[in-house]
Amino acid sequence: MCDEKLKWSILALAQSPDIQKQLVCSHGMTGEEIILEFSDAVDEYYHSQTDKQSKQFILIKELDDYILSKSRPEYEYLWLDDDYLISQEWEIIRNMAKKIAMEFKWDMVCPAPLYSAIYYA
Repeated sequence: MCDEKLKWSILALAQSPDIQKQLVCSHGMTGEEIILEFSDAVDEYYHSQTDKQSKQFILIKELDDYILSKSRPEYEYLWLDDDYLISQEWEIIRNMAKKIAMEFKWDMVCPAPLYSAIYYA
């Protein structure tokens, strides 16, 4: 589960703004939805890893640190307003996510929408 959640969030972060908006049903807060998924996946990833010196771990930590550096009140617009998905900060995030996907040797495909699962009672 950890691997799939991490893969989904990295691939989602690597997508263009238009694709990112299609991945979540957020009503203008696409960035926040994707970042929250990434945050959960990274927490699980950190706890499951023993090799903290691997290239994969280091790249994920760099992305996580960058996102955390933008998780202050003066940057909340990045996460809460879809108009900023085209910002320089988001381009940096996309490029970092693409490097991670390449390091994991994942195909750069669009992940399924976040809420695409259908549950029957």
